[in-house]
Amino acid sequence: MGANLNQVVIFRRGDDWRLLATILDVKKALYAQRPIPADELWLSDSDIVVVPKSRIQQFNEWVDLVFTRGVYGLLPGQASSVTFVGEGRL
Repeated sequence: MGANLNQVVIFRRGDDWRLLATILDVKKALYAQRPIPADELWLSDSDIVVVPKSRIQQFNEWVDLVFTRGVYGLLPGQASSVTFVGEGRL
């Protein structure tokens, strides 16, 4: 749910110890739209796989940080009594 499967990155060291990065679109492979990569890619013990968060997950964490921990965090005990009144109601 919270993973961005369009930009999965695999880091590995080359024979000359240079750091190599391969970006994969795993989502298209899961839906059988496109094989990735064209040749087979096997993971090694020393590979690092980075799966970034999706935009909705990033937004969710931002809302949690700003509102839940930020605004309502300043008002302990008051968060449960805060209500939002819609237009036309008082």
